[in-house]
Amino acid sequence: ASVVAVASIGLVGLVTVSSVAQAGPSSCAADDLSDGAGPSSELQDVIDAAVSGDTIQVSGVCAGSFVISLELRLVGLPTAGVPEPSLDGNRASTVLRLSGDETTEVVVSDLTITNGSSQNGGGIRNGVGRLVLRGDASVTGNAAASCGGGIYNRGTVRLTGSASVSGNSAAYCGGGISNDRNGTVALTAASSVNDNVASEAGGGIFNRRGTVKLNGSARVADNAGPFGGGIATRGGNVTLRGQSVVGLNRAAEQGGGVLLSRGQLRLDDSSVVRGNKAQGRGGGIANGRGVVIMQGKSSVRGNKAGPGGGVFNDHRAVVMKDSSSVVQNSARRGGGIFNDRGDVTMKDSAVVRRNDPDNCLRC
Repeated sequence: ASVVAVASIGLVGLVTVSSVAQAGPSSCAADDLSDGAGPSSELQDVIDAAVSGDTIQVSGVCAGSFVISLELRLVGLPTAGVPEPSLDGNRASTVLRLSGDETTEVVVSDLTITNGSSQNGGGIRNGVGRLVLRGDASVTGNAAASCGGGIYNRGTVRLTGSASVSGNSAAYCGGGISNDRNGTVALTAASSVNDNVASEAGGGIFNRRGTVKLNGSARVADNAGPFGGGIATRGGNVTLRGQSVVGLNRAAEQGGGVLLSRGQLRLDDSSVVRGNKAQGRGGGIANGRGVVIMQGKSSVRGNKAGPGGGVFNDHRAVVMKDSSSVVQNSARRGGGIFNDRGDVTMKDSAVVRRNDPDNCLRC
């Protein structure tokens, strides 16, 4: 028996998602605050006329597909008629495409990206540039026929403040976010990736040979997918720091919280993988030929699975040190850790205890 390695990109049936209520394209008002020209109903025209560093204020609902190739700030302005300003893709295409180079930063604040539909990146597709979602920015109600229901990224994506990627779906990988190749996704402050669905891998986030970082009180929660309900990673690195949480995710197969297929997963500080469920292996973490490192006061707790309620370790290594812990997990076998032909190393004050029916099977 082994943890499934997430490899090829396939195509299965598209999952239907809900979208926010629409006020119609006529409600769009886009105003470049730097040129004094006043608001326009054509957001793309305002973007095309802007110069690098401008701030565009958006109110109402702007419908269509929008392309940004230079450094800009998009800021939502609530109105009485449309309290949640949005960009709406009308289920026809990716809502927002970023086509700038590695130095180009686009900041989206207090604006909803919704109702997009595409092969990859239903809501946002980021080439190699830098995307920042902050304030109450939201990417929600988008769908991808392959990967990245909310966001498909090959550059850098950073969520901060209360920004969220929620309620998106992908027919293969990355219901919320698909992070491809050398891309970087960073969640900080109180940002979240939640309530997303993938039909195969990475209900919340799918990471292929890239970098995923959670810090502060960031959360990847309430997502679902057969392999890696919260996060599925094939190679690359996933790091949890601060008080970040991967919690309450569900996998029909393996890795309720995190599925690690090669690469490295590091838990530090007071980060926690908790309350996740897998019908198969690894309620909290399913490790397939990767390396799991737990340090600081990090914990894997309250997860459930078939074998390996907390951690299922297949062929490679789990290293616990400092005051890290695997506690109060449950499974049919290996309530805390199920070690399948791998290495489990415990140092310092690290503990595996109070798991049901046992703490560390085959360790």
